[in-house]
Amino acid sequence: MTRTVARPVRRLGLVMGLGLMALGCSSAGLSSAAPPSPTAQPPDPSVAATVEIEPVSAAAFWEAMVPGDPEAVSYLTLDDIVAASDAVVTGTVSGIAPGPTVEDPYHNIIYWATVRFLVDDVLAGSVRSVEPGTIAVTLLLGVGDAEHDFDWRYEPLARSLPSDRVVMFLSNNQEWAKQYGFPLDSPEADPMHYSILGGQGYFREIDGRVVLPAQPVGEWPKAFDGLPFDQLVAAVRAAEAASN
Repeated sequence: MTRTVARPVRRLGLVMGLGLMALGCSSAGLSSAAPPSPTAQPPDPSVAATVEIEPVSAAAFWEAMVPGDPEAVSYLTLDDIVAASDAVVTGTVSGIAPGPTVEDPYHNIIYWATVRFLVDDVLAGSVRSVEPGTIAVTLLLGVGDAEHDFDWRYEPLARSLPSDRVVMFLSNNQEWAKQYGFPLDSPEADPMHYSILGGQGYFREIDGRVVLPAQPVGEWPKAFDGLPFDQLVAAVRAAEAASN
């Protein structure tokens, strides 16, 4: 896979872009075909019915917020990802809901969930929201058909909402669709929804300090590992101020 090193694709595609992200492509090229990250086949229903749904860890929840290969979208510096973001916010998860669900021309069904965050602060860009003080971020559950609805994947996530605060670097779904020429009437182009910008797109706060994603991407995020969370916040503000 080719690492993105300059002006990367800013979000997974609507239908085509979703396939590229899941296959681990970057703006520099497409890797050899590989199965999408979320498995298209659910567990055997006869087994799943008898097994209690197990919650996932906070780290696994956040990892699920980035679809496909975490390296498919990456930036060389903090300044670069701040400049590429439509919004950079700090906040905490307040809820999750299934949807939207989108069928492509080949009758593949793309299953999404929507994670809602309470926004503590907007560090860069601006936020569009139907409910002031919140932001909606999409989470890819998987690609399947009408019989594979990914409830088995959604339910453990819904029971495992993390409580840690995060900094998120976000792309607005409609702005992304405009930039790359995808239909604006698709549910995936909702102007009130956002997507995390790859494996560098979120940083957690635990005990007041920065915790990197489970699969850190690139070199610049490592400089913030273990630092006071407020230092990361200040660095984002400085990058936004410098860009203006």
